[in-house]
Amino acid sequence: HRRAVVLFWLVVTVAGMATVGSAVNALSDQFSVPGREGYETNTQITRAFGNGGDSEPLVAVVTMPGGKSVSSPGVKSQIASVASRMQSAIPGARVASYASTGARAFVSGDGRTTFVLAYPPPKLGNFGENPQALNAAGAALRGVTVAGSPVRLTGLSALSASSGQKGGSGLLAEGLLGGVGALAVLAFVFATTSGTSASSEA
Repeated sequence: HRRAVVLFWLVVTVAGMATVGSAVNALSDQFSVPGREGYETNTQITRAFGNGGDSEPLVAVVTMPGGKSVSSPGVKSQIASVASRMQSAIPGARVASYASTGARAFVSGDGRTTFVLAYPPPKLGNFGENPQALNAAGAALRGVTVAGSPVRLTGLSALSASSGQKGGSGLLAEGLLGGVGALAVLAFVFATTSGTSASSEA
């Protein structure tokens, strides 16, 4: 029944292509679980502060060279400048750092590494991510240093974007190999079916 099988899958393929648009539009990328502790807490944080909650923060990190720390002359003002750059690059962001709070929680045990937290305004449908804010912060911090050390931008959004850039030709090669493998399996199945039918007829 090879012809019937081929005809069936052709019909399914055509039907899928014809309905893919409406199927995609019917999907929703919103995620909420009202009544659960985490969701309710995130909702209250967003309501109180305008962001945070389920929004992923951007984190600017810098490690001072040997012999310097956050207590070195001029370092605190440079950290404040990093925070100011992030604030200007991401309108509406909530930014906190050692410079603005004085909290040692923003400083490593050896006093050389510190970070600035920036919570961008939430973007609906992005699961807490804000690609525009990530790009703006990256541009604002490009070439910026503290005590001579470069400021690095990290966070879940930054790490996700960085890992997503490694696809390239490797991803295309994987797709092609998968397609060739699928064709090989189909050829084997049809060849086996043909051989069995020929033996039965003999």
